[in-house]
Amino acid sequence: MNLAEPDVYVETLLPLYPIGTLVWFPGMGKKYRYSKAGTAHVGTKTLAVNGNRPPTAAGFLNVNGFYDGGSVATCPVGATELTFTDTIDRPKNYYEGAHLLHFDGGREVCYEDSYIVSGPPAPTTAPRITTVRLHKPKKYAKLAGDGIEIWLNPYNNICKHDVAAFTGFSTCMGVPPIPVHDGYHFWLQTAGPVLITPNGWGALCPGFVTNSRVAWVQAGGGIITCTDAVGQGDQRIGEILSVTLDGSADAWVNMDLDLGH
Repeated sequence: MNLAEPDVYVETLLPLYPIGTLVWFPGMGKKYRYSKAGTAHVGTKTLAVNGNRPPTAAGFLNVNGFYDGGSVATCPVGATELTFTDTIDRPKNYYEGAHLLHFDGGREVCYEDSYIVSGPPAPTTAPRITTVRLHKPKKYAKLAGDGIEIWLNPYNNICKHDVAAFTGFSTCMGVPPIPVHDGYHFWLQTAGPVLITPNGWGALCPGFVTNSRVAWVQAGGGIITCTDAVGQGDQRIGEILSVTLDGSADAWVNMDLDLGH
């Protein structure tokens, strides 16, 4: 697909590109992924996270994604579409870029892990009949009693780190280059040089400790820290290029969070 070079400093309410689309500026070494905000992103530049729960999450079944233990209609070998009755109203192309797992009724064999190109083709309401289009024809027939799971594209619900802490993992996906409104589409920087606001100028700030070159994000807050403070839940985000070495505590980091690397 040939797309016009995007303006990565613009947000829009309606999508202009498929969720997860990669744009790469080799001269700057920066990568961006087309994303949708699940919360507003304002203020200092901090790490944003995937706010989606697993479709099988206890107490949140099917809130993000879809799980079915066997009631989905059968699907023959070679099919490029799958139709099922969803449990919640979904917007158009809610499952774009998601991953479809097909397994047997006993959950002992996973037959396929398929990439979903698009779907549903329009917003769904009751009875919520949903159709998704697959990237490749199915190699295995979907039989009666087989189950499916749909795990959402992680770029379709980018949240502030502290807001999404309920997920239990809050894996960092990148840094928004501009302020973003909740529900808007934008380009999330996932790799390359980026300015990020650390946790103040002190022992936790990258560069405060001599030769602390690796940057991490703390388990809460989305702010970066140095290797000396790494603990359970911290995530490596890249290497330090430069720091201010004073109370303003700004860090220039070579971020490496793109899923495709």
